[in-house]
Order: sequence, then C-alpha cells, then structure tokens
Amino acid sequence: MRPLTIVDSDVSFEAFDDPRVAEALGAPLVKTREAWRASLERVIAGAPAGSGTQWHDWTALLADGTPIGRIEATLHDGIAEIGYVFGPRWWGRGYATEAVGWLVDEVDRRGWGPCWAAVAPANEASIRLLRRLGFRQRDPGEAALQSFDPGDLTFVRPSS
Repeated sequence: MRPLTIVDSDVSFEAFDDPRVAEALGAPLVKTREAWRASLERVIAGAPAGSGTQWHDWTALLADGTPIGRIEATLHDGIAEIGYVFGPRWWGRGYATEAVGWLVDEVDRRGWGPCWAAVAPANEASIRLLRRLGFRQRDPGEAALQSFDPGDLTFVRPSS
C-alpha cells in the first residue's frame, strides 16, 4: 500500500474502466481518462475544510509496483467508513482481502473507531470478503454512512 497519488491515474483508469466494476458498485466509476484524473485530484486534495470529515486513501500495488486497487477510510462521526475497488483482472486472487485486512488493521492501530462498509446486495464477492474479515451485517440506521445508497447492505467491524 502507498498513499494515493496522481502518478497512477493512467494505469488505474485502465484497471477500473470495465463494466464489471460499474456493475459491482451499482454505478459507473469512470467514463473518461480525464474524468478519472479529476476525480483522483479531488480525493487527493482531501475532504472539504470544515466538513468534520477526513479522507485517507491508498493505492494497492503488486510487488512489481503495478496499481491494482484503491482502498479508503473516510473518518466522520466517530467511525471509519471504508471503501475499496480493484480492477477485475485481479478479482478472485485474494488481493482485495489482503488490502482491506491491512486497512482494518490500520484503522485499529490509529484508533479511528469501528469500520463500517456499505455494499450493493448483488455484490456477493464483497459481502463474502467483509464476512471473512469479521464484519457483521447491521441495520443501516445505526451509523450515518456517507456512501450508503438506498437498498445497500451495511456491515460493521468493531475496533479491537
């Protein structure tokens, strides 16, 4: 893992410019290389001042430095709302489980609070990943999630 930088925008665009990513997320992630770069620039700039929110974003890399995914923790209201996306080429290989496990450990180590995640119900692989890492499904009203869409399933993993 390394902090998210604009350096990886072209390679990460290729990884995420896939209809399967949009299907897993319930919406397109990117449409053009320029839009992807602009999106990353906004994320790297950080949460708006005075929002009471902090953004922490990392790029997941293979040993050779190839970016394969992105993980994030959005801190607000005493919780860490996590998110992750990986290029379909690397699905089913355990990379996302390893990266999200690292993220959960990082959240615990820094004392950022319990981890919450929202997942589209059709994203069975992501639901299995969260359960493998000790997340339990909870009622969406238990936390004011910023990335929650109506119909999403919500999961929490208490801090250690």
